[in-house]
Amino acid sequence: MCIEFSGIVLKGLQDRFKYCRIGAFALVFLICLDVAIVNHHNTALAEENSVLVKGEGFIITSEHVRQVKNLLPPGVEITQEELLRLTLEQRLFGMEAVRLGLDRDEQTAARLQIAHDKILAEAFWRHHVVPETDISDDVLLSYYEANQDKFTVPAQVHLLWVASSDLQTLEAINKGLKAGVEFNKLVRDAPVHKIPLVKGPPYNTGWKRLDKMPKQLREAVSAVRKGSATDPVSFGGLYYLFYVADRKDEEVLRFPDVKKRIKEYMVGQKRREIRENILKELKLRYQVADKLSNAETTK
Repeated sequence: MCIEFSGIVLKGLQDRFKYCRIGAFALVFLICLDVAIVNHHNTALAEENSVLVKGEGFIITSEHVRQVKNLLPPGVEITQEELLRLTLEQRLFGMEAVRLGLDRDEQTAARLQIAHDKILAEAFWRHHVVPETDISDDVLLSYYEANQDKFTVPAQVHLLWVASSDLQTLEAINKGLKAGVEFNKLVRDAPVHKIPLVKGPPYNTGWKRLDKMPKQLREAVSAVRKGSATDPVSFGGLYYLFYVADRKDEEVLRFPDVKKRIKEYMVGQKRREIRENILKELKLRYQVADKLSNAETTK
């Protein structure tokens, strides 16, 4: 009965949609297999690599369905039944495309080869490269101890500053600061005409590394405690007062805090070396001669 019904459906589809042969064949298969899929999928999908769909010359297993699910965009919600239907649809459309010779199209053939190579290359990488790049904690710790400078955070200061052509104005601000008056209030109360170039003072530099500062400024703020200011510093005809709103002393990051970063770096470096060596070996094995190879030999 299913076959007779399928023939009627197929004839109707072909008569009505003469240019949609792939869709017509696929829909017929879906109709014939619909009952079997619905009744079978709830238990079969839970089994390890079980056969979910059988057709003439092909099967679809739970592993096929899992791989299709892995290709879905992040966040896409789909039921197991919908996923199985999607897997079957892609298989049927693909088989019909081959029957029609579409796989021999130059562009399609190239894309098929690229997808084929990519999947096998990933399998090769997982089996022959990843196992070779496991790095022990002792090796990671040795790298950490030998490269302390890479895990040292330099001293930093958070600066506020004002500028004036009048030295006494800045000295008065500094004096008030030492008496416990808030820096921002002292700046706001200072005579405006004596603080040129200031709009909404004080200026905020944010956090700055001491080792990146100009020498004169670094020497001026290095020994200044949090909540204090430098003596007025002369630059280019103006006097500057730098207030240390906060500071962080030099710090060496702890090994547990950087262990993951070290491992990622060392694993990446080791894999690059392995990759280059394997590529050289394979180019010789398969006698590769291309523009890239010629360019490398002429360097």
